[in-house]
Amino acid sequence: MQSNDQMILSQCWAEKVDSVNHGLALLRSKLSELTEKPNQVIFVSAGEIKPLLNPDILTFCEDISHNFACKADFISAACTSLHASIFHFNNSKSHNCLVILLELDQALQQGCLNALGVGDSEDQGGLIVNDCIGFCFLEKRVALNQDIVIEQCQIFSQPSGIPGMPKLLNQLIAHIENDQSQGLFVSFDINSVWGKKLKSALKSRLKKLAKPTYWLSSIETDQRHYLSLKPILELNNYRSQLSKKPLNLLTLGGGGRVGSLKLSINTHNKSQIDDASFNEFCLTTDHAIYQQSLQVKPYSIEAYHAIVKATLKYPQHQYRGINNHYFRWPLNLIIQAGVKS
Repeated sequence: MQSNDQMILSQCWAEKVDSVNHGLALLRSKLSELTEKPNQVIFVSAGEIKPLLNPDILTFCEDISHNFACKADFISAACTSLHASIFHFNNSKSHNCLVILLELDQALQQGCLNALGVGDSEDQGGLIVNDCIGFCFLEKRVALNQDIVIEQCQIFSQPSGIPGMPKLLNQLIAHIENDQSQGLFVSFDINSVWGKKLKSALKSRLKKLAKPTYWLSSIETDQRHYLSLKPILELNNYRSQLSKKPLNLLTLGGGGRVGSLKLSINTHNKSQIDDASFNEFCLTTDHAIYQQSLQVKPYSIEAYHAIVKATLKYPQHQYRGINNHYFRWPLNLIIQAGVKS
C-alpha cells in the first residue's frame, strides 16, 4: 500500500442459509449489485478446498473466475481464513479485492471437524456447522467519512507442547492491554475444550490488569459454528458500536490459532497489517485425495476421517507457533487444471 493508504472494508454481507443452492443464489444476486470490478478474487473456506467437492460450489467458483477475469486464489487458515485473505490482499499489488467466504455443504464441512474430534460425532459433543455465506470488498485507499477501516489484522498461533498455551496467552495479554482503553472486544467463545481452557486462563490473567476489558458476546456460545464467517456476522450485530469505539473481533481457529481484527470508522490511523507467510499447494492433488476420502466413507468412517485429517493443512504440527501464516491454492484456469476431468 502507498504510505497514506488504509485498508477499507467498503462492502460486506453475510447470511446464514438453508442449503448450498440457497446460499449460492443469494450470493449471485448480491454480487450482481457490485458497481466496481475487482482486481483480484479470493475464495476462502475454513474447510480449505474440500467444499469444491460439491459440483455446484466448484461451478460457482469457475463462473466467478471467468466472469471477473482476474487473479483468483483459494486461501485458508481454518476459521481465521478471513484474516488470511486480508494478509494475501495486503501483500498483492491489487488496489481492490473481492473476498468470497464459502462455508457451505454442511456434510463436507462437518466431516472436517469430526475428523479432528471436535465435531458432532458420537462422544464428541462439539461443534455443529451451520451453512453460511458472505463476501467482502476490500480497497487500498484513503478512508472517507464513515468508511470501515481495518486498522489491524493478526493471527496468533499457539506453539506445540506444554509451554504453548502460556506463550499464546502472553501474546494475547499484550495485544489486549495495548488496545483495551481504545476499543471493545468481541469474545472468542466457542464450544470446544481448547477454547474453554484458553478463555478461563485469559480471564484469570486479565484480572491482574489495571483497567477492565469490555467484552461483547460471541455468536458461538452454543454448539452452532459459523467457521470463517464469525467476524462478519458479528460485525453485522455490532456495527452500531463502531460509531462509539473501535471493534476488536477475536476468532478461534483450528490448529491453535486466534485471529484478531480491529475495525474502526472516522479514523486517520494507518492500517497496520503485519507481514505474513504462506505455503502453496496443488488444488488438483488435494481435490483428488478428498475425492478418494468420499469413496472410502461408505465402507469405513475411520478411514474417511484419517484421509481428511491428513489432507487438511491447518492441523499439521509443522505450522504450530507461526503467527500470520496461511495456505494458498492458485485457482486460475481451474477447468484446464483437470479438476473436472
